[in-house]
Amino acid sequence: MSQEKLTVGKLRRTLRDLPPDMPVTFGSTSYSRLPLTFVGTKTWDDDDKIVMIELCELFATTEEEKSVAEPEHSLRITVEDLLLRLKPYEDDWTVGFSCSLEGTPLEFQRMGPVLAFDLVQPRPPLGWDELEQKAHRCLQEGTILGGNGNKGGA
Repeated sequence: MSQEKLTVGKLRRTLRDLPPDMPVTFGSTSYSRLPLTFVGTKTWDDDDKIVMIELCELFATTEEEKSVAEPEHSLRITVEDLLLRLKPYEDDWTVGFSCSLEGTPLEFQRMGPVLAFDLVQPRPPLGWDELEQKAHRCLQEGTILGGNGNKGGA
């Protein structure tokens, strides 16, 4: 599959047609399937004109982080905020994406509207501690929950 090139100009033109307060979501990683949240933008290469949108997996690792865990939808950047972050870059710059936790590049596929149901879970599920331990083991082993045991596959 050929990878589509996303430029700052194309991203700006798409964002300008959207309400400024509209939240932006970046989906999830392919393997751990954890939601991605916006961290920032940075210049990757002045000569090649690349701006990186840095993302991070939403993953609580300490008891303190778990006690104040926020749902992904409360951490979304808005269209207006993203446009402000792109202001220093010219339209011909290429936009890239990286995940700071995994340290792996993410390939742009497409942009499109998403109807999001923002839900809140009022209490942990029954057996949460056991499920959480299993999730940690799966992440360490590179397998996924609910799949057939193949790495990275369902």
